[in-house]
Amino acid sequence: MPDTPGRPRPDHRQNSQFRMLSPELERRTAPGRTGYAAERGNDRGDEAVETRRENDPRETFGRALRAHRQGARLTQEELAARAGLGIRTLSDLERGVAGPRPATAALLCTALGLGRPAAEGFHALAGASWRSARP
Repeated sequence: MPDTPGRPRPDHRQNSQFRMLSPELERRTAPGRTGYAAERGNDRGDEAVETRRENDPRETFGRALRAHRQGARLTQEELAARAGLGIRTLSDLERGVAGPRPATAALLCTALGLGRPAAEGFHALAGASWRSARP
């Protein structure tokens, strides 16, 4: 195909900075929009995920667990060893992927050395997290 002035060559090896984007593609890849929301053209994709995470009891418990662990100046490995848990289990709990069983919450309270008021709050968060993880 001969070169036409004002149009890029139809060469797949052409440098991306010289490619012309369709108006639809330019809209979807506007600066500041990335990931799945940008690909789907969904403006509220990231915000909806963040709102869901903030309200998820497992996420809330995970943030509290991480704060207590860091306050005790323990690594995940050290806390897992003290509580008799696996490192992956502890990591899943901190990331909000899993909810703790009541016995696991008790082991963590003991390993963290939480006092009565802090332990009661920790158990309340753990219970809400456990219930939300159950079908």
